[in-house]
Amino acid sequence: MKQYYLMKKILIALVGAIFTNMALAANCASEQANYDAQQASLQLPYVSVADDSRLFSLQLNLLNTENLLHFQVTELLQRDELLAFDNVVYQQSVGLLSVDALCINGAQPSLQVQLQIVPGSSPAELLVKSIHNDAGVEIFAWPLGANKGAVMLPSRAEFDNLAVIADVAGATAISELKFVLVGVDTANPVLYFMNSKATPLHYDFVRDVLQHFQGVNYTQGVAQFNAETYFRDSRRYLAGSVIAYDAYQSVETDAKQGVFALEFWPTDPVPPALIEQAYHTISAAMPFIETPLVYHPVGTTHEQELLGYAERFSTNNIAVMHTEDLFAQSNTAILNKGEAYGRLQLINPSDPSPGVETIAIYTFVPNTLGHVSGIVTESPQTPLSHINLKARQNDTPNAYWKNAASDPAITALLGSWVHYSVSEAGVVLEAATEVQALQWLADKIPTTTTAPVSDLTLLDPMSLTELGHSDWLRVGVKAANVAELAKILPEGMPPKGYALPFALYDQFMSLPRCIDDMQTLCNDGQSLYAYVEQMLSAPDFKANQQIRVQRLAELRAIIEQAEAPQAMIDLIETVRLFWEPAGEPFSQKLRVRSSTNNEDLPRFNGAGLYDSYTHKPKEGKLINSIKQVWASLWTDRAFEERQIHRIEHLKTYMGVLIHPNYGDEQVNGVAISKNIYNPGWEGLYVNAQYGEISITNPELIEIAGQQVNPISDEFIMTLLPASVSGYAWETQFIRHSNVIEVYGEPVTTENVLLESEMNELRDALTTIHTHFKALYQGDQAFAMDIEFKITETGDGSRGKLAIKQARPWVD
Repeated sequence: MKQYYLMKKILIALVGAIFTNMALAANCASEQANYDAQQASLQLPYVSVADDSRLFSLQLNLLNTENLLHFQVTELLQRDELLAFDNVVYQQSVGLLSVDALCINGAQPSLQVQLQIVPGSSPAELLVKSIHNDAGVEIFAWPLGANKGAVMLPSRAEFDNLAVIADVAGATAISELKFVLVGVDTANPVLYFMNSKATPLHYDFVRDVLQHFQGVNYTQGVAQFNAETYFRDSRRYLAGSVIAYDAYQSVETDAKQGVFALEFWPTDPVPPALIEQAYHTISAAMPFIETPLVYHPVGTTHEQELLGYAERFSTNNIAVMHTEDLFAQSNTAILNKGEAYGRLQLINPSDPSPGVETIAIYTFVPNTLGHVSGIVTESPQTPLSHINLKARQNDTPNAYWKNAASDPAITALLGSWVHYSVSEAGVVLEAATEVQALQWLADKIPTTTTAPVSDLTLLDPMSLTELGHSDWLRVGVKAANVAELAKILPEGMPPKGYALPFALYDQFMSLPRCIDDMQTLCNDGQSLYAYVEQMLSAPDFKANQQIRVQRLAELRAIIEQAEAPQAMIDLIETVRLFWEPAGEPFSQKLRVRSSTNNEDLPRFNGAGLYDSYTHKPKEGKLINSIKQVWASLWTDRAFEERQIHRIEHLKTYMGVLIHPNYGDEQVNGVAISKNIYNPGWEGLYVNAQYGEISITNPELIEIAGQQVNPISDEFIMTLLPASVSGYAWETQFIRHSNVIEVYGEPVTTENVLLESEMNELRDALTTIHTHFKALYQGDQAFAMDIEFKITETGDGSRGKLAIKQARPWVD
């Protein structure tokens, strides 16, 4: 601090010396501007206002602050003269005071001085922006020159010039402009907007641009800056951001409106007086804002603090907008960035599946999805929905676009070739040529065929206790990873069960069958593998999508009805003895789940390609449900996906994971073991929903007599600095569930998960991440994707956390 003030005094002395050396012999006229160096006072007898007929006289005194050449108005008088005087002009729209000829100590040099108003200051304060000599040479420039920052932003263009496109919680068209208020512990603070592209860190701006902390090394300066900026009531600096949410739409109007939000570090409990100071100062510094600035509490720390001063904010006209309100009113949301070409097509629930050349506008969120070039849904999605996992796997652009099907700009393009782009800047659909589209589609198809690896040597069902991650070659990644979870998580958290190996599916498909029905076993018949080979090689099957859909459906029906040897039926039936050793009659419902060698892989998750079923005791032998799972290897969506990726169909095998059905769970959810919106900070991303209402494949629910899309709790848990020297987990809710009733009863919790359950989930997911990152030899981008439940109880008490799946997150 001492070095800074010494530097400032030297600079002021140098500027004074420049003024003195340039002084001319002529005296300064009484109506001219004069700076009295002894009194540190600037007298401006006549100041005209641009585009205004009024005249004023001003006196400003030099302040002893951290800001170079910082003046405050000490006298302001309106003059009655009607004098044409333009040597000193104030431009109110941009807050600039220009002095064409400034006298020093009564002598008259030809100096031009420009001063910038400090927005929100009262009495008004100004900073010297530049000084030029009579030759036009700049002899002083403020630190914000060369587009390093600003103290006032008269227009949106100037905001955008300094702001950076931000990737915030899946929304589109978001720009972030960082700021720092200097001297908040004094009577004369100054707001500085940072060029957030050139200098993204607050400390770097304060050190490199404002030239603070010059007497210490970089690391010492960081520590001092943090100690004077965060996590305390008395501060020297206040650091934050202004975020432009351009896609926000007010609930009162259908017109695109947008909103600017004031935000602070999520774990920093900023005192209300400082929030108010920043709010009013920024509002004054950005006069172009058409709707009021809002304060956006971005995490639980801010939300809890706000409870104590919400009434104060209302009294002091501080508009507040909570996260769920901010994002609930967005017209668009980014789910997966990218670009694509294709033919634009509107898809309703009863329509056939679109093809790979389609940019599909869904009027709903489909439960299953074939391979398309681009995805738009009119219903909101979660980043962890199956449709978005598929989009991420295939680098398919995917976005939510409210009322897309009725937007005239879009309907005009239906049936035409289009270019579709999803980026931080927004969602764009525009006309394209057929040549552009076909070339892009041709470039996307792999040129070589891939055969999934497998091991068919394991012949019998195996208990999960005898399996681990390395057995994925025999039973599939889903089953192998659930088995691995039991090695690292508390007893009862992962399900106990069995896995059927690929070899059983291979045996079933290899058995000879009577050619007339392909179901009955015959010694001299044809195998289902041979039947499939003939189907795949048929010219009409290759050429016609509708024929493919029909014949694949026929194949699935054959597999489901095909006879199995009694020995295979009995072998699979022994699995049920794990839960009911006494044997029949069985009463345990079992979940039988697909587990192939072509899903849940690091670069291919296969989400939603294959089917799982619940086997009820009344449905007879377990083989009946197992054959349904085997048949799902040949869904048209799975076939098309393998075809696009050039994956060998007959080298893809189906294993089966078997465990007890969870019943009427209290909560279901999905989570990622990293902060997908800000990967630079250790964190987790979670979706949680009441009951069995699906997150990955949501269907409409009824609320207050209306059919609506269910919204899940969506939040991030991030490990952030919470003090000068410590870290803490911070929860930031993006959305809250809109479900008010589950299983016919009102919901009983404020959030879907209790705080203790969030903490338990966080600990489990952190353990999973660390363990599987080592197994997969993951890099810094590695993360795990899990599915979890809060289980059913018979007495109405709270259930337990169960984790039913873990797979690599496709990023």
